[in-house]
Amino acid sequence: MLGQITAYASAQMSAQFHTHIFSIHLMPQIAQILHWDREGIVVTGPISYYDNLAFVNFFLCYSQASPQECGANTTILPATEQEAELARKKLELPPDTWMFKTEIMKTETAAGQPTTQICGYCQFSCFLPLCDLPAGHATCACPAYHIELDHIVYLKDLWCIVTEGIVPEGDIYAVLNKAGVPHVPTCITSGEV
Repeated sequence: MLGQITAYASAQMSAQFHTHIFSIHLMPQIAQILHWDREGIVVTGPISYYDNLAFVNFFLCYSQASPQECGANTTILPATEQEAELARKKLELPPDTWMFKTEIMKTETAAGQPTTQICGYCQFSCFLPLCDLPAGHATCACPAYHIELDHIVYLKDLWCIVTEGIVPEGDIYAVLNKAGVPHVPTCITSGEV
């Protein structure tokens, strides 16, 4: 049963722009609230929904929570009609393709060295790629339209661990590009969203 519930959560996280989601596991007389994110799951203990107000309070709080608190990824916005139309044309997509817009921090590179110096944002118009991701994985990629450069690019969206000792992927691309390593894509920009 856990595998089936995990498959449902993975499918939802793959098809929607969320940082986390909630699901409810209902059983006779008890329920559990499940909080899913890219790192795993947190499950409450059994909650009696007949005589425990915690279950009702969850729904009350959830109904009054902001979209971000409910898990919506607020870095994803609908593209304007003008942006969407131009991106569809450049990407050769059908006119009814839903387009979104996202911003990524633009970083400056001093003499080809990676840096986290923010110098603005790059805006991209993209369509929702069909990503069938296994549980716990969160990399999606698709062709995108770079609004500022009027150019088609390949946008890679991934959730990564940010901790000491782990070099950000964009910095690795910068080092490889500077060294002239063949068959490595040129990274226009990278950064935390």
